[in-house]
Amino acid sequence: MFELEVARFRDLMPAVDYCSLRLVDESMEVLTVRRNVLQPVQCWGSRGGMITVHHRGGTGYAATPDLSVDGLKRAIARACRWAEQTSDL
Repeated sequence: MFELEVARFRDLMPAVDYCSLRLVDESMEVLTVRRNVLQPVQCWGSRGGMITVHHRGGTGYAATPDLSVDGLKRAIARACRWAEQTSDL
């Protein structure tokens, strides 16, 4: 289901101690009945990724709904900056 996104992430993997991508694809439908009358069906969807970077004792996180190459690049860079800022070195 996420083969393309995983391949993109592997190509973009930074040179850090640890880097991971958690992918999420959720959908929900809510059915409501009020006074025996079905109300309009409500549908929600959520798709995106969470990058986690550990490097030199620091940790950084970044979430993105943009799973394109550019979106993953930006999220990885943001997580790396946070890891640098929280680093022991």
